[in-house]
Amino acid sequence: MEELIRFELNGKPAEIRLDPELTLMWVLRNQFGLTGTKYGCGLGFCGACTVLIDFRPVRSCMLAIQDVTGRKVLTIEGLATNGTLHPIQKAFVENDALQCGFCTPGMIMSVYGLLLRNPGPTRQEEFFYDTFLPAAVVKVRAGADLKGKIVLWDYSQYFAGSRGSDTIYDVPHSRTTSYGQGWTAPGVHPFATGPWRAPGNNTNTFGRESQIDILAFRAGIDPLEFRLMNLEDERMIAVLKELAGLFGYSPAKTPSGRGIGIACGTDAGTYVAHIAEVKVDRRTGQIKVERVACAQDMGLCINPQGAATQMEGCIAMGLGYALSEEIKFSGGRIHTRNFATYGLPTFSSMPLIETRILHKPDQPSQGGGEPAIICMGAVLANAVFDATGARPFRLPMTPERVKEALASI
Repeated sequence: MEELIRFELNGKPAEIRLDPELTLMWVLRNQFGLTGTKYGCGLGFCGACTVLIDFRPVRSCMLAIQDVTGRKVLTIEGLATNGTLHPIQKAFVENDALQCGFCTPGMIMSVYGLLLRNPGPTRQEEFFYDTFLPAAVVKVRAGADLKGKIVLWDYSQYFAGSRGSDTIYDVPHSRTTSYGQGWTAPGVHPFATGPWRAPGNNTNTFGRESQIDILAFRAGIDPLEFRLMNLEDERMIAVLKELAGLFGYSPAKTPSGRGIGIACGTDAGTYVAHIAEVKVDRRTGQIKVERVACAQDMGLCINPQGAATQMEGCIAMGLGYALSEEIKFSGGRIHTRNFATYGLPTFSSMPLIETRILHKPDQPSQGGGEPAIICMGAVLANAVFDATGARPFRLPMTPERVKEALASI
């Protein structure tokens, strides 16, 4: 039954008669035409739909329209005054903090909400005004026959979330099990956890593609050839072959000493694969990423330049979770408190990046903002193994962990 809902919207009285259980996000977008509020995960995690209600940030995808009766709602459209951007909006533009732009309204509204509550937040308060990618564990039991065909795949992930956990390979006996409640992982961490770009898929691709490389090594087969012989999906096969041509890949059994790794996967309907080349300083454990090539099939690509930029951004951002970004905690005590001890990738970290988008005008358009990040942990771990014969099993691959892996061989 429809009800009349009255509230304040961007400083003006608003009223509408409709189903009171419709979400605020849906009503803002479809009834009021305020499309700056975005639909992201639909689960209240990602923050793309953030608006302010009575001056506090709220995920509008999780709130019924009836719950804003008599309250003040502020969207990104209401932040500017007389056509002049708010200082926060100006700062985002001037500092190129827009990424693809989809999540930007939610980011801006969250920042505005923080500054309303605390006009002078410390760096530590800014640092923890967010959620973090949950710590997770992946366990895999797998086996291949004497011809190199995978015959068994038993995959379990704990707290990562199920996105990207299903095997993409042709395996007659396979099982995938997800434990915990995914991104939120309540009670496991002493801080809030939630989605991070391609949530869950980074962890799951790292686990799956590391195990595939281990099987290829045990079978004595080149890792690209091993993947191709265990795939039936023609689109994934085509992406890998396109990637090999882009990189100029020459087959070799691992570890070859070249420092070349391969990984592939799917996300948001898109097929993606990477080849990376690294150098490893055995004395310091430092990994230097020299080159990353990436190919993806995202169906009909409407904006190739924009899509390629997203791929490059994913690769740059992926260096962080693969090599340096980490929240250290023990016994409920958090040791990483600010950006001084949180290792972000810098310009000097950037490798040569090459991208290729397959031409698929007959296929529906698929996601382009996240797929190219999912392989970065796996492709670099596989490259480290190829360079040294030591396999990192934990992300990020800090110099200390690399040295531990080297000491184990």
